[in-house]
This record gives sequence, C-alpha cells and structure tokens, in this order.
Amino acid sequence: MIAVEDFGDFFEAVHGVGKRPFSWQEDLLRNLVNTGTWPEQIVAPTGAGKSSVVEMHVFAVALFAVGAAKRVPRRLAVVVNRRALTDSHAARAARIRCLLEEAPADDSILSRVRDALVGLRVFEAEDRAPLVTATMRGAAATDRAWLNAPEACAVLCMTPAMWASSLLFRSYGASRLARPRLAGMLALDAVVVVDEAHLSRQILVTARRVGQLCVPSAQRIGIPTLQTVEMTATPSGDATDIIGVT
Repeated sequence: MIAVEDFGDFFEAVHGVGKRPFSWQEDLLRNLVNTGTWPEQIVAPTGAGKSSVVEMHVFAVALFAVGAAKRVPRRLAVVVNRRALTDSHAARAARIRCLLEEAPADDSILSRVRDALVGLRVFEAEDRAPLVTATMRGAAATDRAWLNAPEACAVLCMTPAMWASSLLFRSYGASRLARPRLAGMLALDAVVVVDEAHLSRQILVTARRVGQLCVPSAQRIGIPTLQTVEMTATPSGDATDIIGVT
C-alpha cells in the first residue's frame, strides 16, 4: 500500500539519498490527488524542479490505482518547444520506467509503486510494464506503441507541432485511419503540461478549447477530459488555479 506521504521516499529513490521534493512539489501532488485535477499554471523559475511533473504524475496514478487518490488522467504529455528539452524529459521518464521495472520484489517504495501501476494493466496483455513512455518529435523515429495501452500510466514527450497535429487529426507520419485514435488518446484521460509555455501561447488556447469540447464525451464514459497546464517562469495573467514557488 502507498500513501501521499510516501512521495518524499519515492522522489529520493529516483534521485538519490538526501534528495527530497520541495514543498511546492508536495503541495502540487496533494492538490492533484485530492481534486483529480492539475492546476492551470505551474509557476517556478529555472532550477526549481518543474520537470518533476513526471514523478508527480507517476506517483499520483499509482495512488489512484490503489484507491488512495481521486481519478486522475493516466496519460501525461510533456510538450516543449525545444527538441533538447523534449529529449531531456524523455530520458527522465525512461529512467523512472527502468527503476520501476528493475525494483526487487520487496516492500520498497519503488516496488510498491510498480505493483500499483501494473495493477492497471489488462491481465491478458503481453506487456504489463508499469510505465509506458514515448518520444514524438521531428527527426526522430516515432514510437506509437503507447496507443496499444490505453489503460496504462504513460508519459509522452512531444514537441508542440507533433502534439497539436496529433490532437487535431493531422499527425505527422500517421495514416489517415490511425489519426482518430491518436487524437482520442491525447484528448481523453490525459493531461498536457506545456513547458516553457510563454513560447507556445496558441497551443494553450487550442488545448483548453479541445478540453472543453470533450467534456460531454468524457462524462459519458466516466474518464477525465483533457487537462491543460501552463508551466513557465513568466506566466500569463488569465489563470486562477496556480501552484508554484512562493
């Protein structure tokens, strides 16, 4: 069993002994598991740990899996207008995936999180990995294996053009008949965190509008609609739900 109070231990297991989360990171996680909703804005300067949204997402979905959190989106798309940062987020997610897969069968926090996430997977599935990761950007081979695991906890690292085109039925490199599935997986049971959001203002407008349009469909099947998070050190002034460094 895991609880929200175990997040510090999980963070330390991922990053090393003595490396604990900042108070704003713990506040964000508590707000997420209590409401099931990500904030509209994450406001923090460079070096304050904004990339830890990956760890928060993984841990929040694990808490939901064991009944210790509200229903949260299973898929996190981290979108940033820099290929190097996209790759950095992808490496972070891949490292967490490896740590979970290689955790021993004991009572450690990594093994408990892994078991919770595996519990979300279809029992008959050939691959019951605890975490599914993918990178989608230009000049890189596109990995769409995550489309076959709608029930899994997933971290998708994407550039704005790749994410938005996929959301709007125009995904680069995807066949015409495959595009609706891509759009649906990104618009439902998903959250998009737009990193360096001041560089991608129109993406925020589009994402929030799509989330609004998808509310009826999401309610009919009982899953969250697309949630949109503006993550930047220079935020716009049109948000009311804000978490970050104070």
